[in-house]
Amino acid sequence: MGFKRWLVPSMAVLLAAVPAGCESVGGLDLNKVLVEKTVASVSVDAQQTTSTTIGFSLDWNDELLAEDLAGESEEDAAQLKRWTEWLSSVTLKLNGTRTDGDGRLLSTGVLSFGKGEIPFRLHADESALLIEVEGAKRPLYLDLGEADGLGGIASGGMVGESPWLGLAGTEEGKTLVRSVATYFIGHLPNPPSIEAKGTSIDLNGTQTNVTAVHAELNGKDLADLVPVYLDALASDEEGLKKLLTEVAAWLGELPPELQEALGLTESDLPSEEDIAETSGEMIDSFGQMKEEFEAYLEELEEDPDMGFEKSTTLVADLYVDSSLSIRKASAELTIAIPEQAGYGAVPLESVTIRFDQENWVDEDAAPIPDVEKPLRSLGADELAGMTSVRALRQFNSDSLIYDLLKNDLAIDDTSFMLYPVDVWNWEAPYYEDENGEILLPVRQTLENFEASVTYSGGKVGFYDEATYLQAALSVGSDQVKVNGAWTTWSHPVVAIDGLAYAHADDLLGLLGAQISLIGDDESGEVYGVLIERDL
Repeated sequence: MGFKRWLVPSMAVLLAAVPAGCESVGGLDLNKVLVEKTVASVSVDAQQTTSTTIGFSLDWNDELLAEDLAGESEEDAAQLKRWTEWLSSVTLKLNGTRTDGDGRLLSTGVLSFGKGEIPFRLHADESALLIEVEGAKRPLYLDLGEADGLGGIASGGMVGESPWLGLAGTEEGKTLVRSVATYFIGHLPNPPSIEAKGTSIDLNGTQTNVTAVHAELNGKDLADLVPVYLDALASDEEGLKKLLTEVAAWLGELPPELQEALGLTESDLPSEEDIAETSGEMIDSFGQMKEEFEAYLEELEEDPDMGFEKSTTLVADLYVDSSLSIRKASAELTIAIPEQAGYGAVPLESVTIRFDQENWVDEDAAPIPDVEKPLRSLGADELAGMTSVRALRQFNSDSLIYDLLKNDLAIDDTSFMLYPVDVWNWEAPYYEDENGEILLPVRQTLENFEASVTYSGGKVGFYDEATYLQAALSVGSDQVKVNGAWTTWSHPVVAIDGLAYAHADDLLGLLGAQISLIGDDESGEVYGVLIERDL
């Protein structure tokens, strides 16, 4: 039925933004606050500035971590230890984020972790996104496509987005969001620990009177609240019918151009019978979800560490001004990691996720300009075609991100396996000659080093960008031209099954790589070779 096809995407405009709801606390109507917050999340105020911080912390289980590191080499163990320290606390902060009604965005930010900080800047409009990262030699410019005559609705505002998401920021979208949010938030129960009191906070240097709401919740509380919420939804069929009627009316009242952009036809508009049938099915689904959840809780009684533990906690603070706008919010979710039922392999005690946000109005804020493409910017096509080495060279060698990519992630190093024909025949195999020396397939080996290769009539030319090496060789010859000068290899290049092969000591010696045999230590059987290059 057409109506059902449009019900889910229309409600999806809301669902990603719905937080927890509450009944009135200390004279403050929190349901109304959260409904307006949900509407505000899809609204745009050109003078509003937002500062947002998202972070996580990892509390490692030292005993399990030591067990994991025990089987590693000294070098690998030291590297893994560094990463665990760096990832113990990671924070992404967006400072002074601003948007306007024409799809523009401007923000600066910083990614912080144990190794250091990486500042960046974002600037976007409906057709382009410009990203500048500290240490990068060139900014990244992404063409998002031309905006259409509907202000981005048909494409959702960005290439690949659903048109329903593009609708979210419009007046029509806000009307829908308010209706759906009122129903779903209105049935949310209070957490067991919640309080509200008047106070004053600093917002961007200005003291502001607010109502501070503090709430706490643990895993056991959540297990108790979910059935209550689902039962409340399942018990209010009249409220659901009213909501669906409002959604149906909203769809019918959309301007023709918006209906066309959304692919909505007259046959999709529901009748009263459609609404009654859909509401009945949704009520049944709420009841079914409650039954399934309660059955799951019964299973957990046999293994309580598998979920909804008291050590899993959520603490949240909201600061609401006299207009019921949330001016500041913070939340901290700590998830306990159980050791039973296969979780012992994860050397963590808990994961903590933090969120902080402040909103203020800057009446003197300058308009956000359109994005201009810098002359030396890096585009998506060029980025996609880059080798690892060229990507690394886009950053200054004294920058943190260069050090991270080169020395910690080693993106310019190469490591790959080749196999004999009796082990793996999906790729060109390696062979051994009568003296037991290894011959490597030239083209496949070079391509694993991300070298550009040309092959024609038994002649192979290649350029190894990592070492600035250009070479040419021919099947049947031991003469190789390297950066314009001729040199002699110890063996000629040969043809095997129509492919050029070179002895490993010649080819890898030219490339500055090493080879080692990989096999079974007990039987001594070799099943492959490992080729590595450390730059």
